[in-house]
Amino acid sequence: MNFSDLLREAIDSAEADLSPEAKEQIASQIQDFLQAWVAIHEPDEDLEKLDDPQRVLILQLLEELEDRIPIPVHDLEKD
Repeated sequence: MNFSDLLREAIDSAEADLSPEAKEQIASQIQDFLQAWVAIHEPDEDLEKLDDPQRVLILQLLEELEDRIPIPVHDLEKD
C-alpha cells in the first residue's frame, strides 16, 4: 500500500463532509508537510556515513512518503 492511499483512507474514515477535491488537497498538504519534516532530520552528507542507520531510515521514509516504494504494512492481528 502506498502512503498516499493510506492517508486518503484515513481522511475518508473521518467521515467529514468534504468533496473529493478537498480530500485530495488535504492529503497533498499533509504529505508535503511530512516530507519536509522528515527531510530536515536527514544528517548532513559530509558529516555522516552514507550507511548510517538514521540516514537509511530517513531515506526509506521519504521514499514511502513520495509513493516510490510501498509501506511495509503488517497485519496487526497476527502479532
